[in-house]
Amino acid sequence: MSGLARNLCSGFVLLAMLGVPRLGLAATVITGEGLPASGFSSLSRESDRVLQQFYDSSFFDSIESPRKIVGMSFRLPAVGDVDYPALGDLDFGRYDITLAQPSVASVAANGLTSATFADNMSSPVLVRSGPATIPLGSFESNAMDVEAEFSFVFEFDTPYTYTPGDDLVMLVRHDGHGDANGVETRWNFDGYAWENGTVVNTLDVDATDGNFGPGTFNVANRIQFILVPEPSTGMLLAFCGLAGLMLYRRRC
Repeated sequence: MSGLARNLCSGFVLLAMLGVPRLGLAATVITGEGLPASGFSSLSRESDRVLQQFYDSSFFDSIESPRKIVGMSFRLPAVGDVDYPALGDLDFGRYDITLAQPSVASVAANGLTSATFADNMSSPVLVRSGPATIPLGSFESNAMDVEAEFSFVFEFDTPYTYTPGDDLVMLVRHDGHGDANGVETRWNFDGYAWENGTVVNTLDVDATDGNFGPGTFNVANRIQFILVPEPSTGMLLAFCGLAGLMLYRRRC
């Protein structure tokens, strides 16, 4: 082996020995922490729903570098000890989730400003689409007056890049689970009073606009977003090192 090749191999080995940088565990952000609780059922209804919510950047204060949002969950309110669904699986033919930056008007108002969904968003990303099944007992409850668990996760097909300091808008479209189990139709989830309201359409999964708060829709679901760090240059270097190590084992 030539001296140059030997030196290259040695360099690759050194990079590999440095190892993959520690990225840390996935972070979670719970929106609406500390705000007054209020039950809200739009995310799991028997019929079509379109729900749009605004999230202030202050909810993401713990995030200090760009992150990929890779999933989300919501939870039952602290009002009992029954898991949901209680009678059987809930099947949605379509459950689409879009994340976006807010429009200029929404940023200025620190909330949604239009009954037309598209007017409240900028650079939307469809992060999840297609059917969804919520298996029996997926949402775990605790005892009365004890916070429930964020125990069922909607994993995203396409991650969304969140930049620290940004507000966020979420749009959920689903066609309902068909009321297969009767009494589970009106199940509430953990929500919070939100002075800037939400926009909701209760008739058509493809609706372009909805009912704008205040009033019934002056409430938002408490969501837990799951975030992981952006890939770093260090990861690329480590990859090169591992690739070099493989080459070294074959040729050195």
